[in-house]
Amino acid sequence: MAFKQFRAFACLIILMLLGFPPQQTTAQGLFSELKNSVRKPHPEKTKKKRQNDRSTEPFFNHSFGERFSGLVGGALFVAVTTPVALPVSIAKDNYKTQAYFPGYPYQDDARGYMLFDRPSQNQPFTSEPFNYSIQSSFDYTYYSSEISKTGTRFLIDTTSRFGIDSEFSYWNESQPGNSSEDFWAGDTNVIFRFAQTESFQMRTGIGFNWLSDEVSSDFGFNFTYKGDFFPIAPLVLSAELDLGKIGSATLSHLRLTTGLNYRHAEIFIGYDHFRLAETEFNGFISGIRIWF
Repeated sequence: MAFKQFRAFACLIILMLLGFPPQQTTAQGLFSELKNSVRKPHPEKTKKKRQNDRSTEPFFNHSFGERFSGLVGGALFVAVTTPVALPVSIAKDNYKTQAYFPGYPYQDDARGYMLFDRPSQNQPFTSEPFNYSIQSSFDYTYYSSEISKTGTRFLIDTTSRFGIDSEFSYWNESQPGNSSEDFWAGDTNVIFRFAQTESFQMRTGIGFNWLSDEVSSDFGFNFTYKGDFFPIAPLVLSAELDLGKIGSATLSHLRLTTGLNYRHAEIFIGYDHFRLAETEFNGFISGIRIWF
């Protein structure tokens, strides 16, 4: 069952990846390009004059246009709701069963990282249940011989399904002449665990992004969508997608990791894709995550 769930979510992640085709940029001076895109002034909105000639092709302008708009709206609704509806359906989550957290994944031969209160089924807890969960990780991302990122993140989750996650990272770019350029960036979100089983938990939420250097600090809206999967001990799979803005620039961030867990500690490796406006980074992650 866990393998079937993972396969379904793997297909969902692949579909998300197809929406972010890679675009190559030069490796020299990327940070300057990135900061300029964040801090450039908003372009003035130009008003376009509407044409109200209804005497020409009335069927296309009205009947066909309304039908086409309906199809587009329906397709958009499916695309937006599927990432939430599909995990809820797979989990058979009715939002009625109370769930708790063990001390760490697979504790006491548990099937994953969730404990459910099912007195009617006479299923006692396999380990001590907690009302909260804390994850804290430290990682290093290698993008190129000139560009790297060192970061930390934490996630607080509760039995109410609401929680907080946050991350902040130090970015560094080596430049000719033994000089370098750097900045700090991150996000903070209020999250909701919308689907849960012993084998996986899915979360989504909203918050804000930020970028800061010696010149100024810039902020923007963030939407996050993430999940942790526990197919078989000691394997932990995690995926995260962030979409939003910082200043004038649009942001997309995709992170996929595979880890091996031993008690409270997990060592992981993975892939990191970060794009801000037209500046794009693709890198290799390695790090450690602590589960409380």
